Amino acid sequence: MPPHSGRRSSSVSDQAKLVPYRSLPFAFQVTKPMNVKLLLKLLLFTAGLLLINEYLTVVFSSKNFPPGYPTVNMLVNPDFLSTMHQGFYNEKKNSLDVVFLGSSHIFSNINPNMIWDQYGITSYDFSGHMQDLGTSYYYLQQVFETQSPKVVVIDIFLNGDRYLGTINAHQNFDFMKNDIHRIKAILNRAESNYLELFFPVANYHTRWKDLTRDEIFYDYNKRDFLKGSFIFMDSNSTEVEDLKIPSEIPESSLAKKTIHWMLSIQKLCKENNCQCVFIKTPFYLFETNKLVNFTDIEYYSYLSAVQKFCDENGMTFLNFVGREKEIGLDYANDYIDSMHMNLSGQEKFSSYIGKNLQENFQLENKKGDPDYEQWDRDYEEMRYITDNFSDLFYK
Repeated sequence: MPPHSGRRSSSVSDQAKLVPYRSLPFAFQVTKPMNVKLLLKLLLFTAGLLLINEYLTVVFSSKNFPPGYPTVNMLVNPDFLSTMHQGFYNEKKNSLDVVFLGSSHIFSNINPNMIWDQYGITSYDFSGHMQDLGTSYYYLQQVFETQSPKVVVIDIFLNGDRYLGTINAHQNFDFMKNDIHRIKAILNRAESNYLELFFPVANYHTRWKDLTRDEIFYDYNKRDFLKGSFIFMDSNSTEVEDLKIPSEIPESSLAKKTIHWMLSIQKLCKENNCQCVFIKTPFYLFETNKLVNFTDIEYYSYLSAVQKFCDENGMTFLNFVGREKEIGLDYANDYIDSMHMNLSGQEKFSSYIGKNLQENFQLENKKGDPDYEQWDRDYEEMRYITDNFSDLFYK
């Protein structure tokens, strides 16, 4: 908010200068002179309180969830929720070519290690459960604080028209870096329970009996050698007919909030000299999807509206729904449910989207560059675990 610019009716000696506070999501003004020492004490106290809150949040927050299927993440790191986020912040500054944002359709369908191995492109899945377009916008704000990606890829599964419920808000915000973007994200994207989200320890304090030594002495320098991906090691083994998209799809318009977030993301990318790509990862739709409250035909209509809006506004939208055969995906063997892929599906889709990125955005192949040797080691570590998963997981 810009400083107040109206004329004063009295002199400065009679009336204190107005002091705008721009670091908050709203502005307020101080109309009385403040003692400098008192102000410093207040600032130090506030900073200390925030640091304590951040530590307690990291210690007490629930760092995983029962995935329902055997996963690489549960095997190598029970605290995978925090590590997936912390790993992004600990990536070397300006080292990422591509950042993927969005819901679980990103972290379970796109594997940055596989993209690296085939194309030498560095990337990271900076995503969260039910992360919608609005939440992705605030994640993107944090991306540009430490990284200068050439391309940002955003999944449009959730259109940003609805607010996040408390559970999904915790999963998206508890492990975000505690800065102004996290504050704005909570205020603008959470449905309710703001105080609980700002101070998550209030929700998790009963976990004190279950705390592990690693949680109490949390390592803020954690790296995620899986690069934010989540690897399911099972399949649904269900044979289904090929996805059939109706020949006639009713027209619809995008919600105002969806348009707002898409334009905001595009503008932010332009300001940071970054290409913006919206995508919809391939998945199967069956009748009504309770997560998005859409029927199949309504969701196809939404995807069609996104395509039309992007075409009209110079945006790139890659819709992979209905292109399963082209990609080589098989529902019975490459998915664990109608939306989330397993290791096999990740391999196929990551290869496909990696090739698209290389061909359309002229991204440099960094394999063989001594500065990126750690990426080779991370891929090899992931491959050792996936190749020997049964022996390691069930021993």
